[in-house]
Parts: sequence; C-alpha cells; structure tokens
Amino acid sequence: MNKLAKYQVLILATLLLLASSLMTLVQAHPNYEIIAIAGSTPTIEGIISPGEWDDANSETFNETTVFVKQDGVNLHIAFNATDNT
Repeated sequence: MNKLAKYQVLILATLLLLASSLMTLVQAHPNYEIIAIAGSTPTIEGIISPGEWDDANSETFNETTVFVKQDGVNLHIAFNATDNT
C-alpha cells in the first residue's frame, strides 16, 4: 500500500470515528419542544398560583417543569424546580 492510500485510509477511519461519536451525542440528548399556546396572562410575582398555568403547555425534565404560553403580545415562561438539597 503506497503512502497516499495509507493517508486516505487514516482519514476515512478518523471520519468514521467522529461520525459515530456524534451519533452517540445526538442520541443521548433528546429534543424538547414546547409550543407556546394562547392562554391567559399570568400574574408575574414569583409564585405559581393554582390554576394560573393550567392553560399552558409544559414539559418536565430533571425534576423541573417548564410552562410556556402566550397572550398574543407576550411570551410567558415559568419554571417549577424541585429543590433536593
């Protein structure tokens, strides 16, 4: 095998290794998509009151719930995180 062929094989092996590493990274991190549906305007005072975010879309991950909604003018986002410390 000549020097050029060895170089091409080395490059191909490196690219395959990188591609397989990237595929593993992509599979390890799922995509979270939350669509901001139309809802009522919440009161922003640092407290998630009962029923205030019932009309929002939500997604929970790592013990944190993210609520998302919009009122036609503003995007509203709330986080409810569990403190395990």
